[in-house]
Amino acid sequence: MPPYRYYAGFSEDFVRDIINASQIGSNSLLLDPWNGSGTTTRVAAQLGVNAVGIDLNPAMAVLAKARLLQTDEGQVAARLLAGMAKRRPPPIMRSDDPLLDWFDARSAALIRGVERHFQIGANGPLLPVHPDDLSIMQAHLYAALFLAVRALLQPFTTTNPTWVRKPKPNEAKLHVNWDSFQLNLLRSALVLQADALTDLPPENCTTVNCSPPPGRATVWVAF
Repeated sequence: MPPYRYYAGFSEDFVRDIINASQIGSNSLLLDPWNGSGTTTRVAAQLGVNAVGIDLNPAMAVLAKARLLQTDEGQVAARLLAGMAKRRPPPIMRSDDPLLDWFDARSAALIRGVERHFQIGANGPLLPVHPDDLSIMQAHLYAALFLAVRALLQPFTTTNPTWVRKPKPNEAKLHVNWDSFQLNLLRSALVLQADALTDLPPENCTTVNCSPPPGRATVWVAF
């Protein structure tokens, strides 16, 4: 089960059995039009099968893309996260920020500053992001940020695992401590990397028992 525990997910063994039973070759293209958390695209890539995953939920599309992370991308992401320990990203204030429903202004600005830090190569203000435009490494970083923020919103979760309620008038907004948030963000990234990098084909393998080369997996959002 992936660390984000998608409520409608199925096991990797299930997908692996179907692909193997179907005898899908490397020249085929596997489509999952309800890709969810990306189990199909992840397993297909591991088995050397090209795959496309589509989902209506943009958050799940980001998580599905993040699960395609490779070792070298994970190392770059780790260095980017470690750099925040030496220099905290400058906060970004937005008067219309949806995060202000749950967080005080300083905390919302802090979270947006981290998001801007993850928009690698961008300059200027925080940019709107479409999941289709994110690289796999950026998707990994956004997924880690999503999980870290979701953990902070625990007081406002409901019985439906996909919903977060707004605070009641008598409930105080959340305040984020940078040190604990940074630690939680790093922990989330490590958990995601441990999931993404599990069962990858061995590098520089020359024996006949090696896993096939990874397939090309693409994740899209259907708007």
